[in-house]
Amino acid sequence: MTDVKLALAYVCVHRDALRLELADVEPGRGLAADPASLLEVLDAALAAGDAVQPILDAIDATLREDGDALGLYGRLRADARGLSVAGIAKAPPAKDEAVLVCPAGLCSRAQWPVPGASGGAAATPGPRGLPSERCALTGAPLSEARL
Repeated sequence: MTDVKLALAYVCVHRDALRLELADVEPGRGLAADPASLLEVLDAALAAGDAVQPILDAIDATLREDGDALGLYGRLRADARGLSVAGIAKAPPAKDEAVLVCPAGLCSRAQWPVPGASGGAAATPGPRGLPSERCALTGAPLSEARL
């Protein structure tokens, strides 16, 4: 069984790319009649508090059947294509620095705040003026924690 929090962290960080990939999948591939709707189904399950493992399985199967050898779960391995874990920078900050984490504890996403960074359209000022991105799954601002 795959770590659901790790898979949700990947979906959160790579949501736009996954949306484009799933939109290009021919309907009827994988475990879903409409692959492009899988992220919306995931959103609905999260909002309702329903199990998300079957939906993550469907995303993985759909990507694999469309020719992606890694699928969703294969992308979670740190050694896959030389990638690091979703949302985790390779060089951690110094001890007792701030880290931004999933506001609902749904996933294992964590990122280091960058003072003065624009953060893009999804960024909002967080505590002490640091940029705070929003969770792609819930829309809530990422929470600040201390190491």
